[in-house]
Amino acid sequence: MKNYLNDYPGDNNRHSNKSSVSEYVQAFLDFLRRPKTVFDLKDRLRLALLLIAVIILLQKVVELLCD
Repeated sequence: MKNYLNDYPGDNNRHSNKSSVSEYVQAFLDFLRRPKTVFDLKDRLRLALLLIAVIILLQKVVELLCD
């Protein structure tokens, strides 16, 4: 019995293209940089504000421990 999928050029090309890990990482970082909706912008702003608050609190704790 003949396997006709082996003769299909699109299927063979898809398997022969190997991507490196760095390409996956680059694509993931590009995906993270682009907000998709207004809610993504709000969530990212909240995350940035939370991160800033945590950094400030950690600095205060370190200052208190050093004194």
